[in-house]
Amino acid sequence: MFKYGSTHTTGILRLPVLPGFVYGPYAPPLPLPSNSTNLGTNGFIYALLSGGKPPLAPPWVVDVRDVARAHVLALELPPVPTPTVTPTLDSSTLSGSGSDQPERDRDIQSKRIIINAGNYTWPEAIAFLKQHPGLEDKVKEGLTDPEAFGELPGPPSRLDNTRAREMLNMEFIAPEKTIEETVRVMLQLEASWAPTT
Repeated sequence: MFKYGSTHTTGILRLPVLPGFVYGPYAPPLPLPSNSTNLGTNGFIYALLSGGKPPLAPPWVVDVRDVARAHVLALELPPVPTPTVTPTLDSSTLSGSGSDQPERDRDIQSKRIIINAGNYTWPEAIAFLKQHPGLEDKVKEGLTDPEAFGELPGPPSRLDNTRAREMLNMEFIAPEKTIEETVRVMLQLEASWAPTT
């Protein structure tokens, strides 16, 4: 994208917004999922409600509303001159860190923006939901046993959201709030689905 953009376009901002695993409420104008197989990554959280086990994956959590907001904020960034050198993929570009160009406007064109609220494991999510006063006991009783997950195979990597915070002035919805609101949406959806025969 950067190579093509630097040779075929002028004045176009090329700023990839890269989220972790996206969860959260569905956008109101769009049709809602008609069954549990159409939930996308929210299906991971839905699995917890029925004692299931989501796939083993990095514990990156970001709210869909933050992802949408990041795209809008990226579009609102001031225009910057087209770089004279084609950006390269170095380790600081990929990791989301580094201070190779401290001036924000010169930095924008060649950097990816990682959108992630933080790491939050399934056992942490289950423990949070079990303590949540707003959830019915029958929901809490149906949650997956946290012991079913065991230990992670190693320390989880963390996604560096520094650029999102600095360039877009992003403040992220806490993973707990994202999980809580996703569970509420899942329960409402489940109640609306016709029973299968």
